Amino acid sequence: MFTDIHCHILPGVDDGPGEIEGSLAMAAQAVADGTGQIVATPHNMHWRPGAHRERMSALAAQVQQELDQRGLALRIVVGTEVYIAPDLPARLDDGRAYTINGSRYILVELPFTFWPDFSEDALSALQERGLVPILAHAERYTTLQRDPDRLRPLVEHGILVQLTAGSLLGGFGREAQRAAQVLLEHNLAHVIASDGHNTTYRVPVLSATLPLAGKIVGPEAAQTLVESVPAAIVANQPVAIAPPRPVLKQRSWLDL
Repeated sequence: MFTDIHCHILPGVDDGPGEIEGSLAMAAQAVADGTGQIVATPHNMHWRPGAHRERMSALAAQVQQELDQRGLALRIVVGTEVYIAPDLPARLDDGRAYTINGSRYILVELPFTFWPDFSEDALSALQERGLVPILAHAERYTTLQRDPDRLRPLVEHGILVQLTAGSLLGGFGREAQRAAQVLLEHNLAHVIASDGHNTTYRVPVLSATLPLAGKIVGPEAAQTLVESVPAAIVANQPVAIAPPRPVLKQRSWLDL
């Protein structure tokens, strides 16, 4: 059974489905693919201080009730995709950010086109609180496409990395696909999630990545990326990772 820790399945809260029927269609697609558990991770970028976790939990409960009534065997829990900011601890305190299923793990998004100079300090501040940051869709960041080894000191200090299934399939372009492969090859990625938004072009599907990831890390290790590791995250259990290996910088068309 797959666990998907990054999915925009809640209706009407961000750029995911607009209505609950869209959420249910995504759920049916995920169940058909073998997913039994999804973390709903709405973007928090425009949130003001408030009880957002309570609001999202109530919305997730509505979706869960519909799933149960329709006989779809899928568990929905809540998290959020937290946009990097210098004051992340304060955002945790005032409700603008929260962790995955109340665990120690928190999904953090960086800008796609640049690396803020406060990023390392903000991530360290989360770790000082006993939290484990997970970098969302790291393979899509231009900085890491150019220099994937920039991740290595972060991983060595306990930060986890999430890849998006569609990137391995080429859905986000050649550079994202190549970066995803490099991160897997060098033990710089620890979990694959869908980052699903709909049922057409950003789908909540994970199985198609297994043959590709299996060619890089082996079939058994690939399975852990969508099963045991994300399940441990949701259950607030420790995740054992292999030591990262250095990446030699290669020229990219982005450097031209």
